[in-house]
Amino acid sequence: MKKSLLALVGFAALSAVAFAQNTGTTTTSANCTGEIGTDLCEVQGQTLLQAVKVEGITLTVPNEIDFTLVDGQLNPGNQPLTATTTWDLSSVTGAANIAVTAWFASSDAMSPTDGSGDTNAPIQASAIIGQIGNNGPQLAFGAGTPYVGSSVSSAFSLPLYEVPPTSNSTAPGVGSFTENMNLFVDSIHNQYAPLAPGAVYAGVVYITAEVL
Repeated sequence: MKKSLLALVGFAALSAVAFAQNTGTTTTSANCTGEIGTDLCEVQGQTLLQAVKVEGITLTVPNEIDFTLVDGQLNPGNQPLTATTTWDLSSVTGAANIAVTAWFASSDAMSPTDGSGDTNAPIQASAIIGQIGNNGPQLAFGAGTPYVGSSVSSAFSLPLYEVPPTSNSTAPGVGSFTENMNLFVDSIHNQYAPLAPGAVYAGVVYITAEVL
């Protein structure tokens, strides 16, 4: 019994700079007369150079995580929810931390997609377990403590990490951070209805990266 949990990128943009691009060309010509080596024959052109520094924050996460269910155990995903955040906050003042949170939009984390909705209830967010790294505590979505000041208001969330802008810094205010959250579907505590053979569920987990 297999189902997919799609992971969508949450993106928090601090600022963006746009400029009109001049993609045309300029041609300059000169007439040459007389004898080469005696009379001057040359032409000059010029090209405008432009560079734009864009500051902000980006987040990269997997497109999809798959689970194969076996009753009576924690069923792991085929890969962790790996969240990589990069940022350039070099001219942003008051930035204390970069926080990343995973969350579901409702208590229903994954719903039947094969027409079995009349007999199979959705898998609840409380049946989705997250674990930071391989040694962290295993917590159901909704059991974590939200980051102070976070914009994520969902009651079905789990924090991934909160780091200062100096983490893995390559220049003042420029850095990156990566963390893995292992995901499991809990079939031990009967937090979703028994699945019929071949039942397929799907859902979306959202990930928000923000500057606090």
